[in-house]
Amino acid sequence: MKIGFIGGAGEMASLYARILHEKEHEILVSDTDKERLRQEYAGLEVRICESNKEAARLSDLLVYSTPIPETPEIIKESAPFLRENAAVGGFTSVKVYEVDALLKYSPVDAEIITFHPMHGPSLKPENQKFIIIPVRTGNGSKLEEIEGIAKSTGIGVSYINSAKEHDKIMADTQILTHFAFLSMGNAWRMLGFLPEGNKTYQNEVDRIKALFTKRILSQNPEVYAGIAIFNPEAKSHVRQYINSLDSIMESVLKEDRKNLFAKWQDIVNFLGKDELKTSDKVLNKLFSQDYNIESQTNSYLSQFALGDSFMNLGIKPQDNIAFQSPPYKILSLLVHKILNGNSEHYINNAIHNLETKRHDYYFCKSATVLAEIVESGNYQGFIDFFKKSAEFFGEDELEKARIETDELIERLARI
Repeated sequence: MKIGFIGGAGEMASLYARILHEKEHEILVSDTDKERLRQEYAGLEVRICESNKEAARLSDLLVYSTPIPETPEIIKESAPFLRENAAVGGFTSVKVYEVDALLKYSPVDAEIITFHPMHGPSLKPENQKFIIIPVRTGNGSKLEEIEGIAKSTGIGVSYINSAKEHDKIMADTQILTHFAFLSMGNAWRMLGFLPEGNKTYQNEVDRIKALFTKRILSQNPEVYAGIAIFNPEAKSHVRQYINSLDSIMESVLKEDRKNLFAKWQDIVNFLGKDELKTSDKVLNKLFSQDYNIESQTNSYLSQFALGDSFMNLGIKPQDNIAFQSPPYKILSLLVHKILNGNSEHYINNAIHNLETKRHDYYFCKSATVLAEIVESGNYQGFIDFFKKSAEFFGEDELEKARIETDELIERLARI
């Protein structure tokens, strides 16, 4: 099959173009930066197209791997030139705008079969998750062939019925987890210390939280900004997280232990005690031993608020396709682990420990700033917020975290 990638110089397109080239598919790529394309694919029998229109004319399967805000316009410019009976889709993390544009501008005989690899470009597809969304298929559909191509990389394939359903599932996973972890990263920046150097975070769970915060910050801020600003569900999910945070902090300031314990127990009951215990077992396998969870001073406010958001939005990670992908599964396991821990200890820390209150204050401040950015639709503001935290940690620290979390994700995928 001739497979074309528009945005072929990007990391995800390059990853899949190379893998599928090794599988002996004919690969075509286009991008605005032709020199970068030539460097990226030097020595490979990959066709560098002169334009997106050329890639569309020549491809049996055309894949858009382009920034979320730019994708509809790129589709408008190139999709009308698709060859007869071609299939077309994209790698974007927000699907409604991509699919609307494909339906509007693709020829009527084109099949629209879009997809979402649930992993970053630093991970190989093997044992990861790949979502396929059949939007418009016909007789002699390429759907089965596309599924076979995906599975040939070693990735697991799941189906979602619509772009709208996809974006809701991604909001339940990506929006909430990214928001909490980016807020943590910025809070540490404002506090002026690296978490591994502070006594509050000297345990395995906090170490993993810090690693995944840095993993996010090691990646392309435009990708995360696109997800946060353009997912139609983002604002409501972020508002729920802030409401959960405000509710918890109001009880902390009133020293209302009864309400905090009741809220904690409600979350545990919603998520399921057996499910929390299962998460413990998975984490024990991941680390090959029991590990120290209990910080002497941490309140785990960010995870408490995530659990409360899950409950209020009706999200059970074990029932969510995206949370079954290893990168997001680890993040949900951490939330489960904490909620299955010593709630009395964490709540006492939140109410009585002055240093904990200081950390929680900056976390709340950070989350409030980020929420204002998302709710106002400030794409560039999100990128600036992201970059400040990334610069605070530094490239070397972020790269070390990316490598270590790659290893953790690959290990979890094999469990």
